[in-house]
Amino acid sequence: MSAPSRPPMPAPTTPVMLPKRQNFQPSARGSLSKIVDTPHRVHDLAPESPRPQAMLQGVRVDSNHILTAFDYGVYEYLQSWAFENDKAMEQRSYSMPLSTLRRFMGPHVKTADIDASLDKLFNVRLSYTLASGPRFERVQMLTSWQKVEGKDVILGWQYPEPIRELMSNLGVGKYAHLELVPMTTNGMSSRWSPPLYKWIAFEASQRKWKPGQPNTFDLKIEPGRLVGEIDFPEDENGKFNIGKLTKFATETFIKDIENVRKFSVACEPEYEAVRGRKISAYKFTVTVNPPSMHNVRVRYHKTQFRIGAKDDARYQVRSDIWLKASKAFSVEGSPMHGLVHWKLTELWLVALQEAIDNKALTPGFETRPYRGESLLMAIEAEGADYACWGFLSEEVADPDLIAHLDMLPRHLRSFIASEAESGRRDRVGWKADRRRKVNKKSTDYIDSLIQPEPVKEPITFETCSKIHIYFSLPVEQLEGPVFEKMKSLRWTGTRVVRLVNHWSTEDGQDETYSIDIKPTFEEWCTVLHKLTPIKKGTEVYS
Repeated sequence: MSAPSRPPMPAPTTPVMLPKRQNFQPSARGSLSKIVDTPHRVHDLAPESPRPQAMLQGVRVDSNHILTAFDYGVYEYLQSWAFENDKAMEQRSYSMPLSTLRRFMGPHVKTADIDASLDKLFNVRLSYTLASGPRFERVQMLTSWQKVEGKDVILGWQYPEPIRELMSNLGVGKYAHLELVPMTTNGMSSRWSPPLYKWIAFEASQRKWKPGQPNTFDLKIEPGRLVGEIDFPEDENGKFNIGKLTKFATETFIKDIENVRKFSVACEPEYEAVRGRKISAYKFTVTVNPPSMHNVRVRYHKTQFRIGAKDDARYQVRSDIWLKASKAFSVEGSPMHGLVHWKLTELWLVALQEAIDNKALTPGFETRPYRGESLLMAIEAEGADYACWGFLSEEVADPDLIAHLDMLPRHLRSFIASEAESGRRDRVGWKADRRRKVNKKSTDYIDSLIQPEPVKEPITFETCSKIHIYFSLPVEQLEGPVFEKMKSLRWTGTRVVRLVNHWSTEDGQDETYSIDIKPTFEEWCTVLHKLTPIKKGTEVYS
């Protein structure tokens, strides 16, 4: 006999409503609200705020007003403040004390400077194109006002609907975080630097730093496109000052972004292989740097608050720095792979003691920003936390001290670490005598680790055996007017020098033709002057 079937479940009287899933929105890094009363800490906070691609690349200024670097800084701080307090951008308006914005912008900024900048932002119109296709034109940047409450002045502002919608949907498309300190507090000298920084910041954000790899890529941009990206001045015929543009791209801009932490940039022009050395493109070589300590998040137990080692207050590094460094740098493929936090502490103490004793362990002691005297200066200027992170970032990107220690015998490695630990104990007033009972052989070895390398004299015309010249013309135009002429000249010098002539073929291959000549210095200078219109770059002596 079969079991009786169960009656069906009754249908629910009311449907179950699931909560609506919120769209992803990236977060700001570093809270501006927390340092309202201490704006000088903005360097320590290193705030970053996300921006969509449409506000980073291809933005055009439609009005006759010229936006300065200061104007860009004011706008970015206001936008960062608004986004931090309202990620969904649902509020109709935003406010902050005017004095707070003034202090964020720098110690010498006046209220009149802020007022003038806000008036300009009110009148400026922007055009930009979304990744999905639509283009917006003549969009007002913002509308602002001031409310006076006794002695306090409150700045209020609101955004037009297109910009508000753009910022409220950051997680939908591509975006990048902008560093506020290089754009505002430190200030950029050129009004063309902020838009170019934004353009490169977006490209760099699409590439993640990978330990043990070059982390370098090239961006090439034609002069005409660069003019459009940064709103460089043109005349009515579309012509512009190429010399001024080149100086900005290769010198001014590079100096303006020295304080950017995310990446570093070098720029050089590329020339067409034609007469006149016309610039075909600017090549920006971008190096993505190891992550900033602000961007590495770790969770740790209360027992880990004392990780690291007690030191003099000047050299004390926070406990969480070692956990962050271990998470960021001790990964597979990294030169620091497998180094736990106490090993990183040991490496830092070795570098610190090397700097204090002024005894170099490697040549990097003299050349690196976070070694030797430069390390002590960085500690004085930025604090031990920043200096320590800078040192570890240098080592993981290009191993020097850590590579040297790995090659040493174990007993010498232990001796160096023991001396560094003894120095730390001395600084905090602990006994360290037992640790210093080492043999004289090890001590003598440490004192003679680095011998100063002899300074190599540069090779000049007087000392060279070869001279390399690079021509911008094809070989057909060089054979008669240049090569045959060179061979027929009556040189009056006494020393034979081989002249190696270089030119590029149609497929970009380098070809050479060599001639033996005997010029005097005066004769050589005369020839060089005549060759200037058709040669590329500077001659090379070897």
